[in-house]
Amino acid sequence: SSGINAEYGADYLSRYWGVISLPEERNSFLVLEDLTSQFSRPSILDLKIGSSREYSEDMDKGRVAEKIQKSLRRTTHKMGIRVAGIKSYNCMEDFGTFSLTKKEGGLLTEVTIRDTL
Repeated sequence: SSGINAEYGADYLSRYWGVISLPEERNSFLVLEDLTSQFSRPSILDLKIGSSREYSEDMDKGRVAEKIQKSLRRTTHKMGIRVAGIKSYNCMEDFGTFSLTKKEGGLLTEVTIRDTL
């Protein structure tokens, strides 16, 4: 087969199933294959790579300024990466997990991100 999945390893990329919009939500959501379903204790790292703009053209100037200031404090600005979440099973000790939420990941610094990863 051809395409990006074959070229970069289809076993490691989620299949794209489409987009859904829930009546109670304002946003739409991508539906992706769950690559962890075959594992009893998967470890997952949600790492955002590259820079991104966290504001839209239709936001007022005050809100844009807030978003820019927030992005300057994140690891994305200086390192080009941001931890959006971690759930890691401790296989060496055979118990427990280590978790990091999106909010906690946003508070990491250049020093603490290295220790965390």
